[in-house]
Amino acid sequence: MALQELSKKAFANAFEQMLTTTPMDKIRVTHLAKAAGATPQAFYYHFHDKYDLVAWIYLQDYATIVADDTRSFSAQQIMLMMLQFKKRKTFYQKAFTDKSQNAIEAYANQHNFLMAKNAVEFDQKSPLTRQQALAINYHQYGVMGLFKDWLFDRLEMDIQQLADFQYQRVPDFLKRAMRQYHPNF
Repeated sequence: MALQELSKKAFANAFEQMLTTTPMDKIRVTHLAKAAGATPQAFYYHFHDKYDLVAWIYLQDYATIVADDTRSFSAQQIMLMMLQFKKRKTFYQKAFTDKSQNAIEAYANQHNFLMAKNAVEFDQKSPLTRQQALAINYHQYGVMGLFKDWLFDRLEMDIQQLADFQYQRVPDFLKRAMRQYHPNF
């Protein structure tokens, strides 16, 4: 593993540890850097701010499942992704509680929309239509709402049931595109 990745992981580990006792809005880069055994300058070499770090952690978890070329988009893949997020459930609870301008929820929605957009445009070899964009947004907001309900234990279904439910409701054009698309992380 490259030294740069090890450094990012050190910041991520320190940040997750700090979140167990400190609200996200109270964590300062100077304290985070000290906890990671680094300087604030080292942190800023890798990340723009703590929200960029949260986004990086999210992308690492997402890529763990999605970037595997042997898996096709399916309820099983959604379940594996949920299991990956479950490993850091406390972290995600804290991150999704944050409502600041750079909060992870807006980042995750944007990331997932762009992933879907790229998949559809790759599949149909033409730009996304307005109707497709609306369908993706509508679906994405539903997925995010259910994810947060699951994250905060407000959903009376297990991960497999949730994955099956979500997969069954993916628009057909998006389901087809996501099966063919393999993003580069």
